[in-house]
Amino acid sequence: MQILGQRVFLPLRCRSKLNSYYIIRIFCSLLITISIFLVVLMVHAPMRNRILQQVTPHTWLNIPSHQLLHMHMNSVMMNVGECPTVCHNIYTPPRPRREAEYVGAKFYTNKNLEKIAYHSDRGQFLPLLTKEEKIDALYTLEVMAHALREAGLQFFLVDGTLLGLVRNHAMIPWDDYIDVALNGSQWRVIRDTLCCVKGFTLRMKNNMHWRFFMEDAMIVPRTPDIRFPFVDMFLYTEDKDWVWSMTKYNIQNLAFLKTDLFPLTSTLFEGREYPIPRFPNKVIRQQFGDLDNCISAGMFHKYNHALLPKEKSRISCSQLKDMYDFYDGLDGFS
Repeated sequence: MQILGQRVFLPLRCRSKLNSYYIIRIFCSLLITISIFLVVLMVHAPMRNRILQQVTPHTWLNIPSHQLLHMHMNSVMMNVGECPTVCHNIYTPPRPRREAEYVGAKFYTNKNLEKIAYHSDRGQFLPLLTKEEKIDALYTLEVMAHALREAGLQFFLVDGTLLGLVRNHAMIPWDDYIDVALNGSQWRVIRDTLCCVKGFTLRMKNNMHWRFFMEDAMIVPRTPDIRFPFVDMFLYTEDKDWVWSMTKYNIQNLAFLKTDLFPLTSTLFEGREYPIPRFPNKVIRQQFGDLDNCISAGMFHKYNHALLPKEKSRISCSQLKDMYDFYDGLDGFS
């Protein structure tokens, strides 16, 4: 330090305090900068999306940041307990599985599919379900739908199942389960209803991700409490304007404006009529973006085997048109 050309040496203690002062100033400036940056991200969704586009789920692009925070803070674990020990109202399916027929369903039994797929490196897009397994899955959905309707409960098709309906007018050919959403405020009635369906089991979890399946279906390896195939059930919560999954890790798939979902409508899915969102094409494009983007399965649920990201394939759906039917959306819907 110099004063009027004369070098003045500060005591070691003073120099230490001066250094600490500058470090604190730098730290505070950095903290303020980060805070301003986060505030901008909070209030300006387009800038947030440009900066975080690689890690932001497509479903969230049109959702304000403060609403996303609200959704995550209100996705809570529930103590759902066990199935009732005594069922006062036992629901019996209107017909047994052996009599189930699905004339309008799509079954991919053409042996040429394997030749086409393997000769063009498209093996990961072969059907995952046999005809009998697909009938089991559709029968499980049908029974669940009947039981819920009898109890006056709503549900609707979502996620990959709704994507298949919009893009293939059926299940995604290489998918192996069915997705539905239900109102989480009715979880006790849903539990007591589906726990009392003759020949079926409801597997409940406190994170509100449940599964429904036939009692005599195939046991899934390493998860003896689940059988295959099953219906994947996600319970949702809501506020004045939005609906989102109560399961925190599924908010990236289920988070939509109520006006896009309700009032529900219905359409044919694999030969039966089921409830779907009011604007199915809009909802699917909000979640998945371009419908010409086909991604192979990330999980083989039959074997409880998850694939690594590098093991999955992503191709243009136009490359699969010699194997399956593809559409630009559901006719007559937005």
